[in-house]
Amino acid sequence: MSPPTINDICPAFHLRLAARSISQYFDTILRINDVQVRIGQLMLLEHLNAHPDSSTSFIGKTIGTHHSTISRLLKPLENYGWISNEHTKGGKKKRDNRYTLSDTGKQLLDNAKLYWTAAIDEVATSFGAARYEALITELCQFSKIVHKLCQESTKRE
Repeated sequence: MSPPTINDICPAFHLRLAARSISQYFDTILRINDVQVRIGQLMLLEHLNAHPDSSTSFIGKTIGTHHSTISRLLKPLENYGWISNEHTKGGKKKRDNRYTLSDTGKQLLDNAKLYWTAAIDEVATSFGAARYEALITELCQFSKIVHKLCQESTKRE
């Protein structure tokens, strides 16, 4: 028997596969129900619903994405009228712009959540409710541990 490959045992590989699969599933559920939002956009709308008046820096820190990527992801949401952007004044940096969910965005979010919730229930039922709950708990803990290890390793540079 040959030794395992990197892809056999690498959590990044398996998490990436799982993330792609679940994202594709959610996107399909939203699309077939005529909800014109993708799961990545829905997560940003949900963040702004929970944290109104958020800067790209704050959003980035909260969801673990660089503020420049957040700016790029928010632009279409602003163009669709789902969010509003309070542009900075007085020489502040663009990453300090404040974003808020619009009424249209809130309606879209509420509608999308109905289908997302049904999809999550289906996933949890298919996987096993107890296993699903344990998986989410373990992933949260795993992320915290790896984040801490990353911070510690950058201190050694």
